[in-house]
Amino acid sequence: MQMVWLIPSFAMGIFFGLTSGLWQMAVMSGLSALIAVLLRFRGRKSKPFRLKINQRGVFINGKRAPKYMRLWRREWREEYARQFEQLVAGLQQELSKTSFEPLSFVAGFNLELNLADLGPHLFLVGPTGSGKSRWLQLVLGSMSGEVELLLADYKGGVTLSPFGEPITDLSPKEEREAFWSSLSELLEERERYLVVQGVGRASETSLKPVVVVVDELAHALREDRGALSALSAVAARGRSLGVHLICASQSVSGVPRELLVNLNLRVILAGVDEVDALQLGAKTRPQRVAGVGVGQVIGGPEFRFPFRQVPIQVQQHSNREQPQPVR
Repeated sequence: MQMVWLIPSFAMGIFFGLTSGLWQMAVMSGLSALIAVLLRFRGRKSKPFRLKINQRGVFINGKRAPKYMRLWRREWREEYARQFEQLVAGLQQELSKTSFEPLSFVAGFNLELNLADLGPHLFLVGPTGSGKSRWLQLVLGSMSGEVELLLADYKGGVTLSPFGEPITDLSPKEEREAFWSSLSELLEERERYLVVQGVGRASETSLKPVVVVVDELAHALREDRGALSALSAVAARGRSLGVHLICASQSVSGVPRELLVNLNLRVILAGVDEVDALQLGAKTRPQRVAGVGVGQVIGGPEFRFPFRQVPIQVQQHSNREQPQPVR
């Protein structure tokens, strides 16, 4: 048992002892606390245990671990942290050995999705603490180097900076405006190119797919007027031009319908608001599981992915060309 759960009873005993004049009660509470601490340190050597992480969650000695990690024993948390790093490294190593289609990506354990087939645009919704940033990093880290990335990270650049040089909410206003204007110019350039080539789709040419990634979409739309028109244009015209969107937000609130209707591939994470889930067409909501992230593809499967509430280092695959921002 964690010592923290004994504190209220100790404090209550001392309080009532002092306020009621029954000093014996205060002394007994203090002695009980001292004995508990001594026994705690005497039994500090923990019993052997087996901890296992898989897509169903975290199991200790064959039983599911408590839902909240703050209830775990210290040695459980230490072993979990060690195995978690090994799990992420192993997953990334497997990804580097796998030959994907350019717009395919790993969404979780044993789940591969293709943005071209299921999208062409993706919308991710998850509240703070659901693993939204980690899932985006998993997705981008598993994409082929044949994909070019345009990055907008309105959370200070924390999530997307390992994959290029994103504009952020901390960037000068002129840089942000130039970024959103460049999206419209990109669409026009590709449209002219397809006309010259006499084809109707970018996939029939040598043009690389472009993925525009926006973290904290609602924040971006509030901060920059040009964001909505640029993103709506990509959402409406991007499929045939080989330009795709991956947008993430904490809620559907603040995302206009003109943009939302074209974000066809929708993913929600555990803890998502019930109203948001209904708006996106979900019949059920994924539930939190200790030690892993949980998500659901709307109209598709529920999935699990590696996630814990501490920063992890995102590794780029050495055998792939690093994605560069489109100029």
